[in-house]
Amino acid sequence: MLFLSGKANDVFLSFNHQEIGKNFADHLYKDLNYAGIRTLRDDGGIYTGQKSDIKRAIQESRISVVVFSKDYASSTKCLDQLVLIMDARRTTGLLVLPLFYNVDPSEVWEQKGLFEEAFAKHEKSFHKEMARVDSWRAALKEAADLKGKERKQDRYESKFIESIVKEIADKLNLSLPHVPPSSLPLSSALRPPSYFLGLLRERRKDNDVFLSFSHHDIGKNFGDHLYKDLNSSGIRTLRDNGGIYAGQKSDIKKAIQESRISVVVFSKGYASSTKCLDQLVHIMDARDKTGLLVLPVFYNVDPSEVRKQKGLFEEAFAKHEKSFHKEMARVKSWRDALKEAADLAGMVLQQDRYMSN
Repeated sequence: MLFLSGKANDVFLSFNHQEIGKNFADHLYKDLNYAGIRTLRDDGGIYTGQKSDIKRAIQESRISVVVFSKDYASSTKCLDQLVLIMDARRTTGLLVLPLFYNVDPSEVWEQKGLFEEAFAKHEKSFHKEMARVDSWRAALKEAADLKGKERKQDRYESKFIESIVKEIADKLNLSLPHVPPSSLPLSSALRPPSYFLGLLRERRKDNDVFLSFSHHDIGKNFGDHLYKDLNSSGIRTLRDNGGIYAGQKSDIKKAIQESRISVVVFSKGYASSTKCLDQLVHIMDARDKTGLLVLPVFYNVDPSEVRKQKGLFEEAFAKHEKSFHKEMARVKSWRDALKEAADLAGMVLQQDRYMSN
């Protein structure tokens, strides 16, 4: 149960909205609140207010989670927040948990790399406010000295977020409730249309969903969150690409045929993966032969780019035609499968939309 300390909020979340506000930070915010941890976030108008309102929100919180990403120091708004956070740590006993998201703690502490570049710009822009710049530097150094959690690029985001939620719940003396997977809410941006869910109940197959995506492109972030949310909602989902559902080509084909729906996530790097393209051929073949339902998701790409094979898709095929000049029938099957899939009714998720909404 939650230990009450007279504070209005459990967590104040500080991050660079422009960089990670629509992806990692959005998922973290969502999962904290789902766990019953009252969380406020700013940057991007989600929790809006003047500096005095932000200061009050920080002071009325019990923990501040600061997500240091590569461009955190580029945001003067983030740096001003951090000064307020570290001041509240000294004056009100605010607990501060730094998260190092794809950055080394030493980069923050020593202000090296992109942090050094950001401060070089700040010192030019704020040459008449050097005391303010010095306060930013001091706050970064102080925060980076605290015990935090580090996420490397080769770690799945969903596992990292789970560990953060657990640590914060422990600090708040909050027992996380056990919720049956089927009752957990599926992120609505990722939720298939209701008629798909209805058909899932009607069809008798071993698996509900086969998930196809470029592991190198989105496997550690969006693809991982989608896989987790589908399974958390009681939708039995398989994924390949990256060894998660490992197998030979025949095993993949069988897995696709034994599924009721295939969700294909077209991202910028999808067509660069011959493994994804081979999967897509199997998926579209199963659609014709076994009635497999196919739901395309266009993740930061326009459906016309996929259908017409323009942009990065065009570049990928230029390379494939050189590499597979003796297998042009295979290349043609990839092109046909892409066009056919992009013609289906699907979901478009653009960069200006929150993943969890």
